[in-house]
Amino acid sequence: MNDAPAGCTPNAWGDAPADLTTITGFRLVMNRDIEPGEKIRFVATMTSPVNANLIAWNSVAMSGGSMQNGKVSYLLPNEAPKVGINVSSDVELKKTVARAKMNGDEPVRDANGVIETVESTDPIMPGDYMLYKVNLKAKGPAVASGMNVADALPSGVEYVSSETRICQDGATNPCTGPVYATANYDAAAGTWSAMESGILDTNLNVGGTETLYLLVKVKPSTEGSTITNTATLGKFDQIDSNPDNNKDSATFKVGGTISGTIYNDKDATWFNDSPVLDSPFEGVTVRLLDADGNPVKDSSGADITTKTDADGKYTLPVCRWARTRSRSLRVMRRLTAPT
Repeated sequence: MNDAPAGCTPNAWGDAPADLTTITGFRLVMNRDIEPGEKIRFVATMTSPVNANLIAWNSVAMSGGSMQNGKVSYLLPNEAPKVGINVSSDVELKKTVARAKMNGDEPVRDANGVIETVESTDPIMPGDYMLYKVNLKAKGPAVASGMNVADALPSGVEYVSSETRICQDGATNPCTGPVYATANYDAAAGTWSAMESGILDTNLNVGGTETLYLLVKVKPSTEGSTITNTATLGKFDQIDSNPDNNKDSATFKVGGTISGTIYNDKDATWFNDSPVLDSPFEGVTVRLLDADGNPVKDSSGADITTKTDADGKYTLPVCRWARTRSRSLRVMRRLTAPT
């Protein structure tokens, strides 16, 4: 049997150290000679800490000697290439959109300072404010870091503001916790830098949530269009164990408008010659009806109506299949107008 290295006692087995984090390396000593061509495999099982978010590098150095002519020829230590050990994690991305609750051009915020949203059956119109929520949830088994999300805004909306909130305990989903000022959304690049990369203990905990609140305004000339926004999580520090849940989209439909002019067609030309020949009707109530002739209601349950202005003009928001009485009203006025 070979002698043990200096400071080591052969076969001196004992209990594992109380704190394995103090172990930075170990030495294996063979208690017999190795035969030429013999292969020996050593297996060391390691468990990464729950907050592991970097790559663990490991290398092996081997030394030994051979007996030749009664003398030992020692080999110089041979170091193998380093091996990097990375942990895996699953980060789920979800995206939603809803109408933002506004007071004029200022968003209304709840007790946590988060922008409120409203449930409404009213059609979304140009000039309305919408709130996108992009939510990341770390599902484990390891923490997540180095996360960047591609989220370019569609052409039908314009950027207003954004903020990120983080809930390391996952208490709310989407997160309504404190603002995470380190995260940043770049509207020009369409990129959300959600979590820094390669910084020890800077990560999203297992079960934690992180949410981007993105306030936008619907642009003019988008009536009748469908606006879709897609967010995609890119590669992050850990190995992604489930890339299928890294992408999500949110869609809303912009309503249209019906507009026209109500006037007295005095010369019976079916053409508006106001104010030279024809006379506009001011203050006429125009009501919005659905395809069955029933009044269309707003979110409060009231009929959607408007009145003509001094030039007899009106504009009504509409949704699918809606129509107005304006044409029949115009015909009635034409038929009953004095000559």
